[in-house]
Amino acid sequence: MKSILKSKYTYLMLSLLTSPIFAATNYQINIEPLTLKPSIQSNFFKRKLSFTSSNNGTHVIAFSGFEDDTIPINSYEPKNSLFQSDDMGLSWHIIDGADKYGDWNSISYSQQNDKKLVAAVEKDNNLKISSDNGKTWKSIRTKNCNINEPIAADNIEFQNSMIFNNGNDDIIYYTAHEVSRDKPRFMFSTDGGVTCQQSDLLDYDNTLSTWRVYQSTDGNSLLGVIGTVARVSFNNGKNFGPDISAKGSTQYWPIVKFSPLNPQTAYILPVNEYGNVPFYTPQGYISLSHDRGLTWTSIELPRSITNYEPIVLNKQDMQLVTFGNGFDSSDNIFALSSIDINNKVKLQNLDVKFKGNPMDSDEMKLGSTFNIDIKPIKNDGTIGLITIEQYGHYNYFRYKITAEN
Repeated sequence: MKSILKSKYTYLMLSLLTSPIFAATNYQINIEPLTLKPSIQSNFFKRKLSFTSSNNGTHVIAFSGFEDDTIPINSYEPKNSLFQSDDMGLSWHIIDGADKYGDWNSISYSQQNDKKLVAAVEKDNNLKISSDNGKTWKSIRTKNCNINEPIAADNIEFQNSMIFNNGNDDIIYYTAHEVSRDKPRFMFSTDGGVTCQQSDLLDYDNTLSTWRVYQSTDGNSLLGVIGTVARVSFNNGKNFGPDISAKGSTQYWPIVKFSPLNPQTAYILPVNEYGNVPFYTPQGYISLSHDRGLTWTSIELPRSITNYEPIVLNKQDMQLVTFGNGFDSSDNIFALSSIDINNKVKLQNLDVKFKGNPMDSDEMKLGSTFNIDIKPIKNDGTIGLITIEQYGHYNYFRYKITAEN
């Protein structure tokens, strides 16, 4: 819009008039418990689950990654179960037979085909592809992963970042680990996982930190971040550009979010040494880019945050944010955020409408402190899942943002 409008004044006035913060509509967040058969409730709620969704949330799969230690080793409850929802995360069933493949490290839905997934299984060096929504899987043995010298396929162990390119299923990104050297590697395939290539994104200055790589919502660019440094790739990860100062980031592992409305807009959330978005400072900070990560601006938030999820309301970029780390009747935990053309942040508290008790468990008490995590399911972020963790106990809910009646 800015490139079209000639008058900065006109642009400012139109922005104010069309911004959701200045609109008459008030929004609420509706939170309801998930629907599960009694036979899978114990297996579902006793672990930390990761979620992956198909295009616009038609299907959702929940799985417990290899880092999950919430289930004792000698437990009769398998860690390798897959749970599925076909109604945007509200009701769930177990996928029969999925446990025979082993412990699932990572799973990612195609954004082009609602029934296609790519996955990695612990202690299995093959990619796994499903074309029937997770019911059956076939193995693909990837070849030609090398960095200056051949690397035997048996030395590659797939890790958490295996995903399809958002615009092309033939392109798969993943992080590999060369066991003999103990150095992480970012790899990519352009033929559906049959062969792969090594990116030039290597360890940074011999630090213990490693790159985290994120893709834009249209799949046309990749953003690698490590500490206060970012790099951008426009050729599927083969080459990354020079170091860019990611203003407002931290020395740890920043989290990147891309706008679902504008793939050029990206946000970096600084995290603490435990990998969490810090909530104990008077104000929070994010880094904002409008050119896919080539330049960054540090943005100060009115309050510190624990979640920051880009969403779209009224065809406008906004963010669903949370504050603090506990539910209480007097707390304003959820809010909508927007950033104006002067990089000022506006917040609008969301009324919370619970269906049932949000802490319907003997182990989890209303008013106590706990961690909240948000996972958008629908493309615009207005429907998603909430994970509440307290002392190793987990509860899951679906949220939906709607206009107030």
